[in-house]
Amino acid sequence: MSTFTKDHTQEAIKERGEVFTPEALVEEMLAKLPDVFFTSAEKTILDNSCGNGNFLVKTLEWRLQHHVPYLDAISTLYGVELDPKNAEECRQRLSRGSKDKATWRILNRNIICADALDDLHPGWDEVGYMWSGNGEEQVQRRKLKELREKAVAEKKKKTSTDDSAAQMFLDL
Repeated sequence: MSTFTKDHTQEAIKERGEVFTPEALVEEMLAKLPDVFFTSAEKTILDNSCGNGNFLVKTLEWRLQHHVPYLDAISTLYGVELDPKNAEECRQRLSRGSKDKATWRILNRNIICADALDDLHPGWDEVGYMWSGNGEEQVQRRKLKELREKAVAEKKKKTSTDDSAAQMFLDL
């Protein structure tokens, strides 16, 4: 049983649909996967809305029970979470209290605070969307998108100002 518990505020539920999967349900769902996901670190597990890591932590536990070395076990666990506090809690839980630099290098790269449905979200800047390695390209694409949005807003503002001036002229 996990020592981490999560109280949901009505605000978190309303704003982000934040509901954490109970441990018994996590175990039931993971039990439906082929054993190879737990006996080998070659299989990648991605939780695209990982919360505080219930699925990833249980996967890690099962891998360790199958004698998969710890660093190998975490190296193919990936998580995406919108809430920075939840993402940090997920990393902490997966670290199992380790202060080891190699552990934290993996966890900081593999557990991302980002929007899994938005490839231009700033959380993807370092690793690229879904760890594609194209973070720099994404920064450029996001900047281009922001410039386009700014230009559209300015054009609307100018059009609105022009319409107001034309209306004032017509009112004379």
